[in-house]
Amino acid sequence: MLRDAVYGVYGALRLARLDPAGVAFIGRDEAAALRSFWVLAVLIPGQMLLTLMTYWDRIPEGHLLPVLALKTATLLVRTFAVYLIVFHILEMTGRADRFAHYVGATNWGSVVQVAVVVPVVAVVQGNVLPTTYGEALGTVTFFWTLFYSGYIAAQTLGVGRMAAFGLVMLDFFVSQLIEGLADARIWGMPAG
Repeated sequence: MLRDAVYGVYGALRLARLDPAGVAFIGRDEAAALRSFWVLAVLIPGQMLLTLMTYWDRIPEGHLLPVLALKTATLLVRTFAVYLIVFHILEMTGRADRFAHYVGATNWGSVVQVAVVVPVVAVVQGNVLPTTYGEALGTVTFFWTLFYSGYIAAQTLGVGRMAAFGLVMLDFFVSQLIEGLADARIWGMPAG
């Protein structure tokens, strides 16, 4: 497990540097893809930190634990919903054999994304920078995460930029739908 984590994060970091050789460090088989789900041990606390930093002043009194639980469940549902859809797309296009590699690389890449996004959100939410610079930093980080996800898809699936972009947009829209449903539930909670 530790070996997979070290190699997976190292490969993801190389991919973040736009080094296509990074995919060689990430397992390509189903067992490696399953082991990559250990990243949830990093992603769940990261999701909780992001929730606390972003929504702290808006969480209804007495609802902190239900909000964190719902946001954690949202992360899991969102992740598996996107993977299910991507699997079927790859199956229809004759690329299902690359799905495990895509899952592993995407999971390990999520660790890199959390390592970048959490400090950026802390800087923006903490008003460390003037509002204009904070918004610009947040926007650049958002687009970087989309680009990085697309690069991972292109490198692991052997698809062109447009197909990778399509998968990233699919992920984005499915995630927004699920997040929107969860947020509607959260903000619909009665106070106290």
